[in-house]
Amino acid sequence: MQTQSKSNVIPLTVILTQRDVTRTLPSGRVLTLSLKSLPHGTRYVMQGGYWGRHDIDVDPAITDADRLAAHWQGYVMQNLGHAEEHAAKVRAGFAHLAREEQRKRERDEELRRTVEALPRRITLRGPGGVMLTLNSKGVVPHDPGAGEPAVVTVPFKGSSTYWCCKDVGHVSSMTTGVVHDLTKEQQRWLDSATIVDCVEAFVSGWTKKLAH
Repeated sequence: MQTQSKSNVIPLTVILTQRDVTRTLPSGRVLTLSLKSLPHGTRYVMQGGYWGRHDIDVDPAITDADRLAAHWQGYVMQNLGHAEEHAAKVRAGFAHLAREEQRKRERDEELRRTVEALPRRITLRGPGGVMLTLNSKGVVPHDPGAGEPAVVTVPFKGSSTYWCCKDVGHVSSMTTGVVHDLTKEQQRWLDSATIVDCVEAFVSGWTKKLAH
């Protein structure tokens, strides 16, 4: 069933044929206007919309062609507006995902450049002669806990892995087994944000580089 383009009125002759009127939304959802016999009587039924069914009386004294066309037009426009709003939200969502993906690619590229520039060995010197040595040969990509990429050494006293030394606060001699406690100043140096960030960046960077 078609509407007249100028008056937007469904001809009464078409209504009387009981042929359905349909409108397909951009989303693919199909709206339908039909004449149906319901338990409470015969009604003009509009259905398929986002908010369910809408029906009006068929009594000509209540519903003429103009009123029916106005109801149908309102039903279509309400659902069309909702569909367009939903489509806009979907487009915005995809745009957001695209921006996030681009930012991820940029971060990955920055990490790649940083990793490629990483030195294989770094020695940092702290108070009282304590040294922290970062060595890429100690990095085990698939089992990070197995290697010794960061080692703390106190000359002539002993050495220990960085994380163990931070936990227990001492190094031990590999030959005698004698334990040497770090001073508070040395412990604060190992706990400082600068050292912590340096160790994390070195180990994570080489882990990623060797894993590829």
